[in-house]
Amino acid sequence: MAKTKESQKAPRSPFLNLPAEIRNIIYDLVLVKAKPISVTDSQSVHTPAGIKRGVRQPNLLRVCRAIRAETLSVFYSGNNFTIGLSDYYGIDWLQDMRSSNRALVKSVLIPVEVWQSAMQCAYERAGCIRRVVQRDEPANTETIDGKVYGVLPLSSIQFD
Repeated sequence: MAKTKESQKAPRSPFLNLPAEIRNIIYDLVLVKAKPISVTDSQSVHTPAGIKRGVRQPNLLRVCRAIRAETLSVFYSGNNFTIGLSDYYGIDWLQDMRSSNRALVKSVLIPVEVWQSAMQCAYERAGCIRRVVQRDEPANTETIDGKVYGVLPLSSIQFD
């Protein structure tokens, strides 16, 4: 007897039967970190298409399409990401990211002590970035665990 499409589908997870409000609380607890997530080369992923630099998405985002659709915005909009840019990994991560995911990231944090070199590095990457609003000093800062970061709104960067 041939299997129909219905019988080939995996059973629906009981987790998805929970009310959306409960799932959202769980997603916030699992995905939103109190400290900024650092974009470094140590988190690079080697794929057949090449090296993808930056932050690995949490495994929860890989469970199934339904959960991925519910969690992408929580992960990208709920966290702060820090990039130094002086080593290019942060800008590569932003460039390689899908534009729909990048739109969810409000800003990235750059340690104030490397702000000027980070801005210079961003200009050197002009092949992938059309415009970066360069400032000698960050317009806004944020202090997390005693460390001062400059806030770079992603709206100040135009990607090709």
